[in-house]
Amino acid sequence: MKPNRFLAAICLLATALAVGSCTQDSLTDGNNIPLPEGKYPLQITGITMTALPDNEPWDASTDHAPQTRVSENTTNGNSSVWTDNDEINVRIGESGTPSTYEVTVSGSTVSLNPTGDPLSWTSATPATVYGWFPTTSTTVDLSNQTSDLAYVLFGQTKEAVSYATDNITIVFTHKLAKIRVDLKGDQANLVNKVEVLAYSSCTFSTNDGTVTATQGTQAYIPMMECTYGGKKYWEANVVPDQAITKIQLNGSMVCDLTSFTPQVAKVNIITLTAGK
Repeated sequence: MKPNRFLAAICLLATALAVGSCTQDSLTDGNNIPLPEGKYPLQITGITMTALPDNEPWDASTDHAPQTRVSENTTNGNSSVWTDNDEINVRIGESGTPSTYEVTVSGSTVSLNPTGDPLSWTSATPATVYGWFPTTSTTVDLSNQTSDLAYVLFGQTKEAVSYATDNITIVFTHKLAKIRVDLKGDQANLVNKVEVLAYSSCTFSTNDGTVTATQGTQAYIPMMECTYGGKKYWEANVVPDQAITKIQLNGSMVCDLTSFTPQVAKVNIITLTAGK
């Protein structure tokens, strides 16, 4: 997997899309009027972000341009960013055929380009536009995140749009929950491996992004070592709303947790003391 955060404002990833040049006058009035196929392409021209308010948001805010999800901001780990060659699937309407678009990052500008045939409007009827990540499978491996975090993103336009809409924005949200372990104590610096007992696989719906744990696959998931502000943390992205009961240190020391259930699209912090 290639992919490697939310302020008290909003954690959404937004994809700006602009439609091809044409005016309403070029069609007969009324919805449900077919358009000539391929004449009105859905052209994705950029990516923007907004955010949903929360106490520990996993943000994709506008002060972390280029804005997205595929890696984490190294300043505080609470925001995500796109990387060249990341891909998302885009679909027009609930039953439309999806097409894959690739991310290109140039400075603070993020653009999206189709990897194959671009989506095109075939009807004047307004429709919701959807997007999701990852693109290759609806099954997501969560089993080892020492080098890269796992991600599931899903988005849609806030309302139905059409071929005549000047700017079409898909607002994305994280569908997994981020767990961050904060180690304290006089032996914290002796810890070189942290694992969380959680589901090691999940699936997600391309209809609404709902994530479902693959039952029977709980295991210790190796977490990624991260440094923010000169302090070391351990992170992994897991299935939300599933209780976390154990954290393992250095492959042998098990720490039991009580009443800890990570919430979707949040940075869920676990503080542990190592040593006296």
